[in-house]
Amino acid sequence: MCSSVDVLRPFTLSGFNEGDQISVYVIQGLVNNGGAAMVTIEGETTQALAVNFTSGTPTIDNFTLINSTPFVVEADGLLKGSFNWDPVISGEGDIGGMILVITPIPEPSTWLLLTGGVSLLAVLRRRCR
Repeated sequence: MCSSVDVLRPFTLSGFNEGDQISVYVIQGLVNNGGAAMVTIEGETTQALAVNFTSGTPTIDNFTLINSTPFVVEADGLLKGSFNWDPVISGEGDIGGMILVITPIPEPSTWLLLTGGVSLLAVLRRRCR
């Protein structure tokens, strides 16, 4: 008799800037054949769902969003997670693909330069009148 054993495969995504907001989408595969892994990122767990996809190119709508709000990158620039499945119960524990949607957050100096530039343009325009 086979016993149930969880298999955990940790991963680390690097190279992000502090404050970046990242939405993570995953998909098990394009044919619903079971064996989808559970994906955990920064403590949020979702099962990578399969899609019965027969033609064309898959879009982000075919993927499963891990968390309803984007993950915010800490000072170390890392996003940590894991794939977890039970090979006895769910088979392979497939992950067919992952999409990262990264929204950079401007640094305070960027806002300062933008505000200064707009203020300077306003002053110059007023002088021209």
